[in-house]
Formats: sequence, C-alpha cells, structure tokens
Amino acid sequence: MCLNEIGLRHGTDKSTLKHGYTFIYERYFAPLRDQSINLLEIGVKDGASLRMWAEYFPNASIYGIDIDPKCVSHETDRIKIFAGDQQDAKFLDDLATQIGPFDIIVDDGSHRSAHQQASFRALFPYLKDGGWYVVEDLAGTYGRWGSGYKHPQSSPNFLKSRVDDLNYIWHRQTVSDYTLQIGAVLFYPQLCIIQKQLYKHPHLSNYDELIPFIYKYKFKTIVEVGVRKCQNATRILRSVCGEFIDEYWGVDIWQPGRHKNSIAQWEKVYEVAQYMERNIPQLQLKKMRSVEAAKTFEDGYFDLVYIDANHRYIPVQEDIAAWWPKLKQGGAMTGHDYTPGFGGVRRAVLERFPKQDVFFLSDNGSSWGVWK
Repeated sequence: MCLNEIGLRHGTDKSTLKHGYTFIYERYFAPLRDQSINLLEIGVKDGASLRMWAEYFPNASIYGIDIDPKCVSHETDRIKIFAGDQQDAKFLDDLATQIGPFDIIVDDGSHRSAHQQASFRALFPYLKDGGWYVVEDLAGTYGRWGSGYKHPQSSPNFLKSRVDDLNYIWHRQTVSDYTLQIGAVLFYPQLCIIQKQLYKHPHLSNYDELIPFIYKYKFKTIVEVGVRKCQNATRILRSVCGEFIDEYWGVDIWQPGRHKNSIAQWEKVYEVAQYMERNIPQLQLKKMRSVEAAKTFEDGYFDLVYIDANHRYIPVQEDIAAWWPKLKQGGAMTGHDYTPGFGGVRRAVLERFPKQDVFFLSDNGSSWGVWK
C-alpha cells in the first residue's frame, strides 16, 4: 500500500484529502521504508499523520511534539508524544539529545515563520547526514501566519537562503550555520524539503573549511602559522567573518623550505603578503620562525590557532607545543593536511592529543581540530 493510500485511511490532510504531500514524500522516503529510522513530527493535532508514518515505516521510532498537552492521548506502543513549544530551543535541544538523532523531521506545527525557523535552528544539528527536514504549509507564511511576500524574516526567504549554503563552493560569499551541510533544497507548492549532507567535494580548500568554522564560533583573535601569500587570511577577512575578527596574525619565515622556491621567489611572495597587510586592517604579519613567534604572545591570547607550515613530523610537533599555551581555554587549535600524504602531521597530532578529541572541519576535509 502506498503512502497516500495509508494517509487516506488515517484521514491526514497530507494525503489527497487536501494537500497531496504524500506523493512527494514517497519519492524521497521510500528507500527508508523498512529501515529502523527515527522520525519526528512537530504538530500532532488528532494524531492522523503520526499513525500514517507508523504504518508506512513499520520498523521506525515515531515521535511527535505539540504545544497542547492533550495531544499526548494519541500515543500508542509505536508513537511517543511530547508536550512542548516548537520555538523553545531548550525544550527541543533536551528532547533531541534524549531521542535523536533523526532521519526525518517534519514541521507541521504553528506554520508561523518565527516558529518554523526556531525549530529548524534547534533541530537541524540533530538531523543525520543524509536525513530530510520538511517544512509544510508555507502558504500561510505569506499572509495569515507570516510577515508577507518576500519579507526578509519570512520562512520562504530563510529557506531560499539555504540554496546559497548548498552552492557555497562556487560563490564563497555569504556563510551561515548550514554552509557545507546542505545536499538538496527542494521546493513544491506550500512545501520545502531539505536534505542534510556533509560536504564531500574532492577539492575542498582549507579556507572553504575555515570560513564556516570561524563564522559558527565567532573567533575574534586568530593566528595562522604558515601563511605564504595570505590567501587564506584575505578570503577569510573579506568574507562575513571580517565583521567580527579583531586580529588575524600571519606567521611565516618566507624562505625556501618545504616549497621548492628560490629566495627571489619567496621575496616576491612576501611582497604580496605585505601588500595584503597594508590593505586589510586586521591582518598583521610576523616574519620569523614559528616557535620564536609564539614566544612574542602572552599565554591564552588566541581564540583560534591554525597550523599550516612545515608538514614534517618534528616541525609540526614543535608548532603544536609552542602554540598550544597561546590558546585561550575553550579555543580551538586546527591544522591542514591531515592526510596519508603527510604522515608527519597525523603522527604529531595523534601523539599530542587523544584520537577521540580530534575532529575535522568538514566530512572529507584535511583540516583537523582540537578544542582546549
């Protein structure tokens, strides 16, 4: 039996009784039908759609949220319902920590733009990679429950911005909390479906990884060890991140080393870096060896330390040891080229930090990180 037939039997307006969303859902959800998934729906009402989901996904855990405590009466042995407000971030965070992560999240709650966006912000981090987030009944956000056509705070406008997150690698301009996490943005009449997909571009650059990371945590004081022409620094400081970064230090010796350039070539590279320093207020350079440069800063000075200098084992080990004390408590140390081709980087990182503490700035990226 197809999803629409099940929906009709349970009397949900997701079926062709009214909206006809069921045909759209089946295109994307059918591969999950027999899997042990977690599904969360916001908005229970009479429980019809939860019963539809429970029948369509026989092995799933089905959860519902509604602001009306009376809706808990629709619980069954397959369906668990929680009373709470969909714009209450703490309630959603506590609940998702308890029952998440989720394969499918459906927002059929109040249909108000502010509520829909609050739920999205709170719950999207708990959506699995490859999972689906659905926002229903967008028609109301244009008038009855919304701010009006093309209003900057409307849900349609918010959801259209996720297209920029999807295509970030090609424009590298605006950044949000969802950049490098969107795999598809699908619009249908009154309906938007977003697939979460941690970005897996084979040529993801280090600044493509850094900009969303810096934006998310709003680091104000940053040092990059091994800056060359300051390409990373320039792109970062000229992005939206430049609005909150106070200091961005670039450290390099600008001399022949792991890059087989001549002294004359390195002098030209340094001239480019100096030009960037003159034209970007937050950028400041130190032309000296990494370990010596670290001594010129007080302990706990930086929010973020990014290491991308000599990738051999001993130099990386020395850089980590020199710069770790300069990091604030709660700050992050990150570095580039954590790949099989640079075994020295991996060895130095794993000798200094427990493997379980090491994270990566993107799913297939080569930039590692550790929180202090």
